[in-house]
Amino acid sequence: MLILYQKHPDTLMMRERVSTTGVLRPLEPEPELPALNLSAEYIGAVNEGVARRYIEGQARWEKKFGKTARKIEAKREKNLELAKMEMIKSVVSAELLRYFDLVFDCDGVGTIARAFIP
Repeated sequence: MLILYQKHPDTLMMRERVSTTGVLRPLEPEPELPALNLSAEYIGAVNEGVARRYIEGQARWEKKFGKTARKIEAKREKNLELAKMEMIKSVVSAELLRYFDLVFDCDGVGTIARAFIP
């Protein structure tokens, strides 16, 4: 049985709870649900316990995976630098080819037929 709850005219909320075994039951009233009864001072504020847990988790992660992460970052930076150099080489060689196509009249098979002298 589906129970719909309408607190505001444009809002519908299904008010049912599903157990881990799939059994449906009605949801408790709003005053009995702690998540719906937060004080205004807690909304948008950083909880000290949550922040401490996050910082401790970051420290554990850094201890466990920090060395590997730094190696990966260094490898990525090196690959980006190599890609940048390859791009510069390809642009330079493309510009040189374009320049030589303007300067020399090629016969289409890679040999120079005659030089173009302005």
